[in-house]
Amino acid sequence: MRITCKKGFLAMFYFLEEMYFNDTSQGDLGALLGDLNPNLFSDGMSADIAAWRDWEGIFAQVNTNTFLNSQEVYQAVEKFLEMYQSQYGFNITRIIEEIKNSNKLFEKWEQVIDKVGI
Repeated sequence: MRITCKKGFLAMFYFLEEMYFNDTSQGDLGALLGDLNPNLFSDGMSADIAAWRDWEGIFAQVNTNTFLNSQEVYQAVEKFLEMYQSQYGFNITRIIEEIKNSNKLFEKWEQVIDKVGI
């Protein structure tokens, strides 16, 4: 499976959104989703262009190829969240730990990848 940066971003947003709506006690995840929301503008990009640029940087750090596989994009999501927690003070420790330690969560990730149509 070959995933572009933009498709990976969309998958990340919908994955995190699903996690948030399944458990709204996820710290600052709701605020982060507001920044990332690709549904606010017609171009399908992040509401916060700086967040998009951060994502592009993380995506490139994981692998310098134009396309990543599902596991690599999942790693990029983890790194993106860690960066947003450390640099911007988002309280998202619990969700980062869940992503790192839950095989069940990776299965949900794979389902989101399928829904996004990657």
